[in-house]
Order: sequence, then C-alpha cells, then structure tokens
Amino acid sequence: MKSGLETVSSKAFEIYVGEIAKCPPMSREDEYKIAKRFKETSSLQDRELLIKANLRLVIAIAFTYANTGASILDLIQEGSIGLMRAIKKFDPDLGFRLSTYAQYWIRDFIEAFLRKNFRLMKMPTGDLDVMILRRLRSGKLAPLLSLLANGQDVDASEEISPADQAAGITVEALMSKRGMAQRELSLDDHASHGDGDEKESFGDGISDGVDNEAALAEVLDNNALREQIGVLLDGLTDLENYILMQRILSEDPMTLQAIGDLDEFQLTRERVRQVEAKVREKIARQLRRSGTSEEFAAL
Repeated sequence: MKSGLETVSSKAFEIYVGEIAKCPPMSREDEYKIAKRFKETSSLQDRELLIKANLRLVIAIAFTYANTGASILDLIQEGSIGLMRAIKKFDPDLGFRLSTYAQYWIRDFIEAFLRKNFRLMKMPTGDLDVMILRRLRSGKLAPLLSLLANGQDVDASEEISPADQAAGITVEALMSKRGMAQRELSLDDHASHGDGDEKESFGDGISDGVDNEAALAEVLDNNALREQIGVLLDGLTDLENYILMQRILSEDPMTLQAIGDLDEFQLTRERVRQVEAKVREKIARQLRRSGTSEEFAAL
C-alpha cells in the first residue's frame, strides 16, 4: 500500500507534467514574433511564453539521463536554466527554431551538473577518442557528417586521410562520437555559466535543424509524455514507487541503506540498489517504447 507521501509526490509530478502538456508548441511564426520581440525588449512575459512552450523538451531530454543516478527534478531544473540561457542568446533571424538551438544548451547544463556532482559522464580517455574529438572539433568534417546523418550517399574516402586510417579513425568512429563532440564544444565558452562577456559564435555552427524539428514535433505535438509518466507510475510496485519518489525524483534523496532499513521493506543496501536500477531501466524502456528516447538520443 502506498504511503501518503508517495501519493502526493507522484500526483504532484503528474500535475506538473500535465500543466506543461496544456501548453501547445508554438508555430514557427508565433515563435519568431515573440522571440524577436523579446530580443528587442527583454520582456519577461515573452520570455515566460518561450519557456512554457519548450519545457516539454527539457523534460524529455532530462529523462534521457535517468540512468545517471541524479534526481530527475534536479536534471529538469538544470535543463530549465539551460533553456533560459538559450532564450537569452537566441537570434530568431538566423532561421532555425528555438528548440534546435536550445537542445544544446539544455544538454550542456545538465551534463555540467552531472560532471560537477556525480562524475558519471563518459569522457574520452583513450588516445583514439581524443584524436577523434580533435578531428571533429576542427569543423572541417561537419558538412560531410551532416550529409551522412541525413542518409545521403556520399564518398567519404577523400576526407579520411591515410594517417587517419592508420590511427583507427573511420567514418563510423567519427559518426559515433559526433554527438559527444557537439556537446563537448565550448558552447561560447560559457562553462562557468557566468554573465561576463561571451563569444557569439555558437549559433554560427548550427544547421537549420529541419530533421531535429521533425523529431521534436513527433514527440511534443501531443500529451504522450504525460501518458508515459502515468503508465510508468501505474506499473511500479510499492517498493519501486517509493524508490522513484524518495531516490530518483527527490531533491534530498534517501540513502540506499535508509530505505532498506525501513520496517516495511527490511532489505540490504545492495538489494535496494538493484531495485533502483530496475526502476531506471523501466523509465528508459517506457521512453523507448514510445519512441521518445530514440528520438532525443539522436539530437
């Protein structure tokens, strides 16, 4: 039987997601008009409209990091800060959607939070990984990789030098590291997240994001996210629900030992850890089942 605290926490999260689901995505025309006005006036009302229209993107991206050990609410909070920074920097006249621009900032703020607090982010450690990222950072391969990512048949042999091949750098290896390279770029040297002078180079390196927008539209044009959360919560046992509320979603998570010592459970620390891993896998499975996880993993 679920405790009152669990029910309240679960219901609060459902309500939160439900309220966000009520805010329909903006049309390109409305977004341009509001973003343009915000850039000129810094209107808090316009900023709020842009935030609300993109919070579902923050939640969906946050859930792709559900297996890192961090609280989902913490991830959403950090992603929301990234979204606000993206709105502040966004130039609608460059021709791409805010969601295309904001995804990089959302991921960057979440990953900076994880690196600082959990050190669970996979970073390149081997010589080959470092060499691949260095090649990707040079930017010379960007047009080629964009064509390949869009499914176009192009000859990449001229771009991969004999020295690259000898070192183990292949087109496949470059493609596999491309997402990491994009997120490991300086992002306008804003790693400190300060308000000092910042370079205005980030937008220059972003495509118009047509494919990204199609993926986002498929995921965000309905209440699918709310339904996914509901299905997930309904399918949890009492123990799994407690761990979800008190470990994964809590801003002040209980320790594994503290949960195991509760009278209603009486479990070892290792057993609680195993159940938590199972809950995180259920979250990932639910997102994969709906297609959300796969779509956002490609962004």
